[in-house]
Amino acid sequence: MKHLISIFIFFTIGICTAWAQPATKSITIEISNPLARARANEPVVIPLHDVGFPVAACIVKDGAAEIPSQLDDLNQDDIPDELAFVVDVPAKGKKSIRIQLLQQGEQAKYTPRVYAHMKINDKNKRYPRVTMVNAYGDNVERGTYDMIEGHGVSFESEINAFRIYFDNRQSIDLYGKVNQQLELAETDFHTTNYNDKGYGSDVLWAGKAIGLGSFRGFANNQATTIDTVAYRSQAILANGPVRTIIEVGDKGWQYQGATLNMKQRYILYAAHRDVEVQVSFNKPLQQLSFCTGAQMLETDNEGFVNDSGLCGSWGSNIPTKTDSLCRPEIIGLGVCVPYKYVKNAFNDGQNYLITMGNYEGTSLSYHFTFCARKEQKGFVSSKEWFHFLENWQEQLKTPCTIHIKK
Repeated sequence: MKHLISIFIFFTIGICTAWAQPATKSITIEISNPLARARANEPVVIPLHDVGFPVAACIVKDGAAEIPSQLDDLNQDDIPDELAFVVDVPAKGKKSIRIQLLQQGEQAKYTPRVYAHMKINDKNKRYPRVTMVNAYGDNVERGTYDMIEGHGVSFESEINAFRIYFDNRQSIDLYGKVNQQLELAETDFHTTNYNDKGYGSDVLWAGKAIGLGSFRGFANNQATTIDTVAYRSQAILANGPVRTIIEVGDKGWQYQGATLNMKQRYILYAAHRDVEVQVSFNKPLQQLSFCTGAQMLETDNEGFVNDSGLCGSWGSNIPTKTDSLCRPEIIGLGVCVPYKYVKNAFNDGQNYLITMGNYEGTSLSYHFTFCARKEQKGFVSSKEWFHFLENWQEQLKTPCTIHIKK
C-alpha cells in the first residue's frame, strides 16, 4: 500500500510539474493588401483574449528579422489585451508574419517610435508626469484646462504631434515638424527657443472653431462643446514603442435629454500622420447626432467637404496670438468618417463639418490627419495635399485582411 501511495504521489507531482511549465504559443498570420499601392508601416492588431494564458512577452518576426511590437493592457487589469506592430506590405501582395507568445518573460525593449506625456501644472514647477487625471465636471471655467501643463495630454509619432485640451472643447492642437523625429520630451510643444535646433512648433490656432478632428455634439445646425458632465478624464493607455493610445472620458454627459458615459480613444502609430478615433458610449445612440471636421484657415484657405465622409483644407494661420515671434504656418488638414456613420456634410462658414450617428449602435469612429508645409518630406501645395487625402480615404475604406494560418 505504501508503494502504491508513493507511486500516486510521484505521478501527481509529475503532472503538477508539467502543468507548471510556462505556456507558449506560436502562430503565423498572413496579411493581404488588396490595393495596387504598397503600404508602409501598416498597423496590425491581434486580440489576446483567446490565447489560453496571460501573455507576458512576444516575439514577432518578418522572415528572419525580429520587428518591434508591444503588448497593451487597455482595461488596466494587468493582463495584456492586444498585441500591436507595424509592417510593410507590398502592392497587391501578402506578408507572412510569425508570432511567438510567451506566458513568462519580459517584452524586449525597442527604440520608441511614438511618445506621449501628461504633466501636472504644480506651483513648484516640478511638473510631475502622470498617466491619468480625473476631475469633477463642475470645475470653474479653465480649471481643468490649467491643471495640466500644456493644457492637456500630448502625443507624437516621428512625423507630427498632437495635444488634446482638457476642457469642454476637447480640441485637438497640432504640432508640425521639420524633421522626422521624436522631440516632445524636450520641446513640450513650446518651441520658440528651439527653432535653431530644427525642431517643430505649434501650427494651429483653433479658437472657437472645430480645429482638426475634434469630437463635438451637434445642435441647431452647429457644433456644440461637451459642457455638462459629472467627470472629465484623460489617460495614457499605451505609450510605445509602435503606438500610443490616449483615452478621453466624459461621464454623465447631459446631452439632448440623454445621460451618456463616453470614451474617446485616440490611436497614433509609428510613422503615421493620421490618428484613429474610436468613440464608445454606454447606450445606443438612436437619433442623437454628433460632428467632427476641419476648420477653414485664416489666409488663402482652400477646402472641401463631401457626402462620402471626407473633408480637407489648406492655407495658413497664426498659431498663437500672444507670441510676437510666432510666424504664419501653412498647413493641410483632413478628416475621414466611414460612410455608414455619415448623416450630413456641409460648410458652416467657419468649418467643414461632417455630422455622424449610429441609430442602433453604441460607437462611432473616424480618422484625422494633417501636414505642415515646413516638413522636409512634406506636401507643397493644396493640389498635392488633396490628392493625398483621396488616396488616404481609399486606403481606409480598403483595409488589409489578416488570416491566421493553422
